[in-house]
Amino acid sequence: MQLKSLLKTKLSIVILNYNSFSDTVNLVTKLKNVGCPIVIVDNNSPNGDYEKLKQTFRNNTNVFIIKTKENKGYAYGNNVGIKMAINKFDPDFILLLNPDIELEETTIFELVRVAENNREIGIVAPKMKTYGKEELSAWKLPTLKDDIILSIGILRRILGNPVKYPDEIYLAHYPQVVDVVQGACFLVSKNAIIDVNFFDERTFLYGEERILAFKMKSKGYKVLLLPYVDFLHKVGSSINKSFSNVKKYIMLQESRVIYHKYYLNLPWYKLLLLRLITIIGTLEKVLYYACLRAISTIPRTIFPAKRRLP
Repeated sequence: MQLKSLLKTKLSIVILNYNSFSDTVNLVTKLKNVGCPIVIVDNNSPNGDYEKLKQTFRNNTNVFIIKTKENKGYAYGNNVGIKMAINKFDPDFILLLNPDIELEETTIFELVRVAENNREIGIVAPKMKTYGKEELSAWKLPTLKDDIILSIGILRRILGNPVKYPDEIYLAHYPQVVDVVQGACFLVSKNAIIDVNFFDERTFLYGEERILAFKMKSKGYKVLLLPYVDFLHKVGSSINKSFSNVKKYIMLQESRVIYHKYYLNLPWYKLLLLRLITIIGTLEKVLYYACLRAISTIPRTIFPAKRRLP
């Protein structure tokens, strides 16, 4: 079966938009030849994105624009798009994409090909590339100890990242079974996502991937990383416009609490410890960014550039 016909019959794409009109249009334009239905969910953007998207794709029969009544976060918005795609198109697989990415059609085909050949697969994702900033494409499901280390910048700097896989997995030329993959670009099986009851909508931003992966693994589904294909991610291009670094940290910590409370079933005193760690980590973030701002206001004349000798 040819690439286009295979994707058209097997796949739907869901893109979650929030204040990302230009990125969303660029991505959909580059994917226009894929042939499968593309569902764009505008997560109640306050800047008129929904109306602009409707106008831009008014003549495109493969693109469907819907809008949430309120922004309840990444998990909720993607669930809306996934359910719409399943009800309207009944695909075997759903490809979930952030607007701020670039990927090739051949990468999409490889994701579908691998998933189709093994019905035990719940999630399959390509390797992620970024503009210089190091981000993990996959990681281990964290323990409480791991999340304590990850919650405090100085601990992570001293002890390293406890959930990081060895670099060797990214050099392999065959699929790698992992715990969690990044959430900017990944394929889910329709049957698996229904079986695990979709994303946990108690999370707003961050941590959704780990909870979904935990539920997948608990049901016996595999999570795969394909290190031999990749995509480019402009990390946080829309999120950075909407939330401060401290706010993003607090949302991440809330998702970590949800994970440990409802999925690892930790007792109350361990959850209290994680919340105390969050307070410490928040103070650390506030002080760190306050220092950066203070340094940025120091006149350069105080620290003049070194003169070169004649």
